[in-house]
Amino acid sequence: MYGFETALAPWKAESSGITLQRTSYLPYRGSWGMVAARSVAARAWSAIRLNTAGTPLQESAGRAVSAWVRLDGGTPGTWKAGLEIQDASWRWVAGPTAALVPGSWTRVTFTVPTSTWSGHKALGIQVGGSRPTSGTVKVRFDEIRQSG
Repeated sequence: MYGFETALAPWKAESSGITLQRTSYLPYRGSWGMVAARSVAARAWSAIRLNTAGTPLQESAGRAVSAWVRLDGGTPGTWKAGLEIQDASWRWVAGPTAALVPGSWTRVTFTVPTSTWSGHKALGIQVGGSRPTSGTVKVRFDEIRQSG
């Protein structure tokens, strides 16, 4: 579905201060992935939220969605990632989160409830956490897929 081999579209950052680009550095699979970077303040909770800019998923591909997420090695602090779906009422419904280990790829998954799936607007990914010092957090994404 989204392997970022040719483009980032339709993915976008939800808030200012996030730099989003394709990268050939450390993809999970293939030659390209997506990286988001954001400057964060010391000890303040920070989030990187990305979404598919109003592009719904095709139901025929299944309601189980997964993505591979990776914090750059050496990133201090505690970070989690999770997928979310924007429902027919424009509310974001979050799936389970997974703890991220800096320098390792982590698979996050969400089997979207039927009631949320019907008329949904977009897919999103949220990474949140804090670090003990100010700096830049870089998060990599790849192989965002649906299955039945």
